[in-house]
Amino acid sequence: SNVLLLCFFAIVLKFVFQNSGHLFLGRYGRNHRIVGAIYLVILLVGLIDLGFHQLNFFLYDTVLGITGTILTLSAARDFKNHQYVKNVASGILEKSSTVSYSEMVEHSFYQILNLVQALYLHAQARLLACKYHQHVSCYPLDGWLSLYEPETKKQNTNEAILQLALVAVVTLPWNFRYLFPINKFSANYNTQINAKLKPSTK
Repeated sequence: SNVLLLCFFAIVLKFVFQNSGHLFLGRYGRNHRIVGAIYLVILLVGLIDLGFHQLNFFLYDTVLGITGTILTLSAARDFKNHQYVKNVASGILEKSSTVSYSEMVEHSFYQILNLVQALYLHAQARLLACKYHQHVSCYPLDGWLSLYEPETKKQNTNEAILQLALVAVVTLPWNFRYLFPINKFSANYNTQINAKLKPSTK
C-alpha cells in the first residue's frame, strides 16, 4: 500500500512541478496558494516519514487537519466571486464547470470532520494502549478506569461510558451540518443521464 501511495504522490508532484508557477506564483488568490503549498509540504513530510517513523502522528494528523480546513476556507475567501457561479452539476466532478463558493465552504465541513475522526482514532488507540499496559501515559484516565488493576465491573462500566462519550464527540459535527451549504454530487450523474436521453435536434 505504501508503494501505491508513493506512486500516486509522485504523479501528483509531477503535475505540481510542471505547473508550479501557475499554481503558487500568481497574485490572485495569494493566501490560498501559500496555504496550498504548505499543505503539500506537510503531505510530503508525512510521505517521507513512512520510511523513518519519527513523526508524532497525533501532532501530524492534527496539523494536517487544521491546515486542510484553513486551505478550504482560504479558497472561499480568495475566490469569493465564485458565489456567482451557477453550475448545473458539481464543479468538482464536472469538467465543464468550476468550483463554486458554496462548494468551497462545504469542503471545510468535511475537513473538520476528517480532523475530528482522526482525533477519535487516536483516542481509541490510546485507550487500547492504556488497557493493555503498553507503556503510555494514561493520565488522567488511569485512576478513573482502574486500568492497572484486575478488570472489574466498575472498570467495564467506566470504559463503556468513555466509549459512548467518544462516539458522541466524533458525531457531534453532524449536528452543525445545516450551517454549511449542501451540493449534491448525484446531480452530475443525473445530468449525464438526461443528456444521453435528450432527443437530438440535428
